[in-house]
Amino acid sequence: SKVEVQDDGTLRVYGIVTKEEIDRDNEICNYEKTKPFYEKRVEEMKKATDVEGMEQSIMPLREMHQLKCIGKGSIINFNDDEKQIEMGFEVVDSDAIKKVRKGCLPCFSHGGSTVGPKIPDKNIKGVYWYTANPGEVSLVDLGSCPSALIHSIKSFQLTKADGVTVDVPFQHQACQCTCTQCHEENNCDE
Repeated sequence: SKVEVQDDGTLRVYGIVTKEEIDRDNEICNYEKTKPFYEKRVEEMKKATDVEGMEQSIMPLREMHQLKCIGKGSIINFNDDEKQIEMGFEVVDSDAIKKVRKGCLPCFSHGGSTVGPKIPDKNIKGVYWYTANPGEVSLVDLGSCPSALIHSIKSFQLTKADGVTVDVPFQHQACQCTCTQCHEENNCDE
């Protein structure tokens, strides 16, 4: 069957949305204090999207912190060892998909509010700790947190001529093909 990209195809992106490290604003997101606010937002979104016929979302995904939704959160991992929050999203907006594929939106940035006052770091002058209460996560052109990057683009959905929808991996960078055999020979897990 011939496979073609559909206008409503989705793109799955994964990466770190926040990490306990100094960001471009000389701030550090306190992982332990922020984690419960992420957990609360995830539960609120699960409840809001627990509707027959609706796919579940765990976090709104926006572009550049605008009010336009471009996708949904699908998975979350609280990495206590690395003090970072990792998430997976489905990008559904065709313009945003193109921008991600072209490298225009390579970073994640959480948006929302700061809980309580910012606390000066005890060892580094001019650096402040904050607690985040996320309202959304955005794909942005330049994120504040250096580690908050898209780490992988797993697949996008295509519809075959017979109407069956399948997940297809992106082309391997070295050989520009999508076949399983080639990916295995090149040790490509993406």
